Amino acid sequence: MKPPRIIDGERLSRVVDCGSGPAGPNADMYQGRLTVIGAVVPDPAASRIESHVEGHGPPVEYGGSGVACGSANNTALERLIAERVRMRWAR
Repeated sequence: MKPPRIIDGERLSRVVDCGSGPAGPNADMYQGRLTVIGAVVPDPAASRIESHVEGHGPPVEYGGSGVACGSANNTALERLIAERVRMRWAR
């Protein structure tokens, strides 16, 4: 068994939803790629950051068609991206 994937100290399944299987959240069991698309939307009052996350991965332990992934309902990855961009701009 492989150790769970980690993003900023969190299990991947806490920030990305790839569904679940018999062994638990697929994001922790599958190995794949994530695509993150982000943009800063200018606004004179307060610009905002928009991001979109999607991915796909084949199973790590067994054959099959793999899974599609997207942002978890809690949008933790998007919040992390926004926080890092704000930190960078604050310098």
